[in-house]
Amino acid sequence: MRNCLFTFFFSFLECVLLRYNSYSRWIEIQIMHGTNSSKTIQALKHIFATFGIPEEIVSDNGPPFNGEEYKKFALSIGTKVSLTPPVHPCSNGKAEKYVDTIKRGLLKQLKDNEKQKITMTLQEQIDEYLFSFRNTPNSVTGVCPANLVLKRQPRTKLSLLKPTFLRGKRREDKIDGKVKIYQDSKRGIMRRFYEGQKVLTFDTRVNRWIPGKIAKVVSPVTYLVMVNNQVRYLHADYLKMSILEEETNPIVRPYIQGSNPSPSVSVEKAPDENVQEEVIEDSSVSLPDSPNPDQAPKSPAPVSITPQVLRRSQRTIKAPSRLDL
Repeated sequence: MRNCLFTFFFSFLECVLLRYNSYSRWIEIQIMHGTNSSKTIQALKHIFATFGIPEEIVSDNGPPFNGEEYKKFALSIGTKVSLTPPVHPCSNGKAEKYVDTIKRGLLKQLKDNEKQKITMTLQEQIDEYLFSFRNTPNSVTGVCPANLVLKRQPRTKLSLLKPTFLRGKRREDKIDGKVKIYQDSKRGIMRRFYEGQKVLTFDTRVNRWIPGKIAKVVSPVTYLVMVNNQVRYLHADYLKMSILEEETNPIVRPYIQGSNPSPSVSVEKAPDENVQEEVIEDSSVSLPDSPNPDQAPKSPAPVSITPQVLRRSQRTIKAPSRLDL
């Protein structure tokens, strides 16, 4: 910030501090509960924490800006203090002009609220006025004060009239999408649940898993779960498949040749004792003495499982060279 103009004024029997930036035409209005130097310094610290320290502060010659405490504060933050001549408000004309504009705007807003029978506090009226002022193009700069300060156009009610076909095509949206894909890849496979599925929910209050039932799928990662006759809004990280659900809907894993199948996966059918095998001997059928190697069934190739080799560092560790004094 190059320079800022500060002044006090009274509105509806309340003392208000006005801050005006000469570059962006951005204004700040803060209700004051005192006009001494300590209260003024406290308000200025709040403003500087948001927008930074200006190079120069222009104010009138009132007691809050003419005290020794205020001058020491300005010297400590490296800001130049410029005071206007006494009883000459034209020297701080920009700030005084905006005081008149703000008073007329607040008065008009108060009359409109009385017609609509709306009761609002002074702070609410100030907030509505600032929202309209900051998002209205200035006649000098040609752009909104919010554009010059925030480097973007804030969303207003008029934004609903604009099309949203450019949403997701900005550079920031593309970067966020890549970051999301990278972070999701490290989380592993996302768990999916369906409505009516029995699950276990982790209760952080008792630090244990409690059975529940999926009532509704809100999003790919959030669910409404019925737990103890209560509906809870939970993330998929706090859900897992119930043991009863695994028994009714077992997960079938593929069988790899050469490995021992799991008892829960491969189920062998027991032979029926009532069924007897019949052997029919036919003398007309002659078997060859030696089987044809081309027609012989090929035996499956054995699957070789290579043991996992631990990756050790091959770097030679040397003793540190010490300085012997």
